[in-house]
Amino acid sequence: MNSKEEKDGKIIITIDAIGDGVYMWLLSQGDNIKVISPDSVKQEMKRRVQNMMNLYQ
Repeated sequence: MNSKEEKDGKIIITIDAIGDGVYMWLLSQGDNIKVISPDSVKQEMKRRVQNMMNLYQ
């Protein structure tokens, strides 16, 4: 973890990460986490979540 701060009752964590491992960790947090930047990571998270949702339709 590169930095951690509390803002409006929420915890904001900033990290530098490379590879699929970060997505596995983010997804393991379920709906307890929200990626706020960068847009490329937000889009990849949306893609992965949509792929997961498609498995159950």
